[in-house]
Amino acid sequence: GSKAERVRSRFSGRQLALSYLPTAADATSLLRRALSEPVPAEAKSVDGRLVRPFHGAWASAVDELCAALEASPTLERLLWHGLTPRTLLAGLKLHLAALSPAAPLPTADGVEAALARELPLPVAEALLPELSVVELLLLLCLQRRLDTDAPPPHTLRAVLREYHQFLADAPEAAAQYGLPLPPLTKAFEHLLALGLVAADRRSPAGAAP
Repeated sequence: GSKAERVRSRFSGRQLALSYLPTAADATSLLRRALSEPVPAEAKSVDGRLVRPFHGAWASAVDELCAALEASPTLERLLWHGLTPRTLLAGLKLHLAALSPAAPLPTADGVEAALARELPLPVAEALLPELSVVELLLLLCLQRRLDTDAPPPHTLRAVLREYHQFLADAPEAAAQYGLPLPPLTKAFEHLLALGLVAADRRSPAGAAP
């Protein structure tokens, strides 16, 4: 299946499907749709009609952009970390805002620059609604260790001890969230990849500051 995750909205209680883009082809398909009908100022004549030469150049630029991104290691890395359609379109918007009469066409390099530098990671407030319930629980368990002044290092093993204590204190949750180690480890690694948990390179692997 895809990297779709189902999370429970804390505000409405409804189940929300929040999908990550699974492949570069999915990402470029979204970009192609978003760029399919450009209306920049340079594309209009005095009477409002699209200037055909510019429109053709735009279409060719979009083809080149998509072809380049499908083979892009930068895009592949972002997809591996979990790239959402919203983040991809936000990066595209930043790139388009930087276009000028001297450089009026979108490029793969421009999209990559917006995604890799200007949007290295969304702010925590934007990321939290996209986390799974298990990932949110792991964050809460880490915060609980910090709140109780537990001594470092705050390793994955230590966070999992808090997690299992949570399950012991809430038996009704144990059936649903009493997961084996591999999915819990994967959830913690996803938090690291998103930058919501920072690894302390001076400590053993998996330690959080």
